Amino acid sequence: MRRFAPFVVAAAVVVSVIAVVLSHAAPPVYTPARGGVAIGPAARHPRSPTDFGAQLATGALDTAAGSSGNQLADLGDEPLTGEEQALLDLTNDDRASNGLPPVEFDSDTLWVARARAAAQVPSGPLSHYNSLGDLAFVGLLGDAAVPYTLAGENLARATGIDSGVSARLNEALMNSPQHRANILEPSFDKLSIGAAPVAPDAIAVAEIFRSTAGL
Repeated sequence: MRRFAPFVVAAAVVVSVIAVVLSHAAPPVYTPARGGVAIGPAARHPRSPTDFGAQLATGALDTAAGSSGNQLADLGDEPLTGEEQALLDLTNDDRASNGLPPVEFDSDTLWVARARAAAQVPSGPLSHYNSLGDLAFVGLLGDAAVPYTLAGENLARATGIDSGVSARLNEALMNSPQHRANILEPSFDKLSIGAAPVAPDAIAVAEIFRSTAGL
């Protein structure tokens, strides 16, 4: 029986590796919501020593695409759009309604949120991951050199860019338990919201939350 033990261990390792590869390769699930809104699973990430690897991966992808961190950072130079400001206000309204303090607008990560919104495709699943299977916003937060103990990302897309689009997006996010958990996370104290047109009549938004208390 002992001579078979190495083969059993080897087989278990192979199965584990295949599971990890499949988990990265599998397309993310998304949920069409009312009012032409689509959302995907929310993401969270506690600060980790392995974040440096994700930052390097993001930097490599930026270089391959002919861009750099400085060029991406230019996305944060423009004032908040109407949709971005409206979602920030709606988020703080939701937190106030649930007895939570407001989140502060995070100017240091506005370019991260806008880059993540612009990365979403006009149709199909919204994705938190880059082509290497890593959380894209983790690498970008590393590029931004901002401190945090916990970070989160909400993604959504809506067709029909009208005066009610921000309310429709916020309603869909609040009706999703995972996204609602990010919006109502007590430890989050900073938030940036990026919006980007992904089609003539469609907009994608990314909400980047972070906790800075105690740092």
